[in-house]
Amino acid sequence: MDRKGIIRIIEASISIIIVIAALFFVFIQSNSSSVAEEDYNELARDLLEEIAITPKMRQAVLTDPGVQRGFASPDIDEFLAERLKEYPLNYSYKICKIDDACGPDRFIESEDIFAQERVISGDVTKPKLAPKKIRLFLWKKT
Repeated sequence: MDRKGIIRIIEASISIIIVIAALFFVFIQSNSSSVAEEDYNELARDLLEEIAITPKMRQAVLTDPGVQRGFASPDIDEFLAERLKEYPLNYSYKICKIDDACGPDRFIESEDIFAQERVISGDVTKPKLAPKKIRLFLWKKT
């Protein structure tokens, strides 16, 4: 008689442990899928790398009058618009002197803003071009 009671208690304990473990795994999976949002920092780095190695884009950064007047380069705008058209992202960039704090020109209302920067310097054939910094800001479209 005692033996049957102990076996039932053990069976009930094991079944409770199985149910709790199943609930725990379901809860963990639902939380991890909502947290796993895309990180666009690598995309921003890749875009800046492509700007740095493409002579036309490099020249656009180095000769950009935006340092004084705040204008954007149409070549860089076209390049970024083309590369980012398949992503749900807005973008902005700023070209500034190396020692300047290169923040966005306007306030960006977004939960996540991905920002990367790259220094672009002149080559040996054009040593008079001062190095500049381009900073790219990416954020999700709302």
